[in-house]
Amino acid sequence: MLALEFEGWFQCRLATDPDPSDEPRGVSGWTFALAGEEDLDRIIRLQEPVSPRVRGPEVGVVVRTVSVDERPVAEHPLVGAGVEFLDEPKFEGRNGIVAEDAAECIHPFHLQVRRGDVTLRRRDVLDPRNQEAKLYEVDPAVLRRRQPVEGEAPESAEIADATGIFDFAGYRRRRRETLEDDLEEANDPVTRVALEKRIEELQLGGIRVGILGVGLTYRFAVRGPAEVIDEQGVLGGTVATAPPWPIEFWVGGWDADALCGYMRGNLRVPFWSGTP
Repeated sequence: MLALEFEGWFQCRLATDPDPSDEPRGVSGWTFALAGEEDLDRIIRLQEPVSPRVRGPEVGVVVRTVSVDERPVAEHPLVGAGVEFLDEPKFEGRNGIVAEDAAECIHPFHLQVRRGDVTLRRRDVLDPRNQEAKLYEVDPAVLRRRQPVEGEAPESAEIADATGIFDFAGYRRRRRETLEDDLEEANDPVTRVALEKRIEELQLGGIRVGILGVGLTYRFAVRGPAEVIDEQGVLGGTVATAPPWPIEFWVGGWDADALCGYMRGNLRVPFWSGTP
């Protein structure tokens, strides 16, 4: 078994209730597209953020450690690999039409792990009996497999350890202070308007502070079409593409100012060393 442990910050530029989920700028919720930024699109980006905000965390989810048959391999070719969600996935709730808040599935789910000439890629199929079914056509019992695990949210202490954020109010205060310094130096009117809006929002407390310490856990088996690219044979074995690839990860530590969250998890891939 090939076990990949991954983590890092991701970006998701999404509107929040009571705005419609497809609201492009943010009106009555508590997230907004700022002056000079592209529209909100709800896409979960684990790499290459769009309109990244100054002073926010650096986006990039990567493989930290790799084990083969439960033995850590420090120099494994996938250590440091970038983890990506392909095909523009979103947290699909649609204001309670598909799922309630904090019960959203990630759809589509097309996972890629890549470093150098090595790529592992697999798309999860929601319903194997009807692979072409749209999200809203899938039976809720089938959809549940891809939703957050009820009652298994990550501990606040683990989120704090992963993000390095232990004082939520202090974290927001320090962000506001650095943006105020940036505002003093800014001359461009569009930049100033964007900074002023962020500073205004950072002065607010309530849910904006508390969500830094909460998260959701996802756990399911990726069971659709798979692709493995290893032309040089550096993996030293064979990755099985027929059996499911179990994955478990949490998302949390939501930074509402930067529109970023943290992800930590593991992917387990059936693997035989040498020639099977």
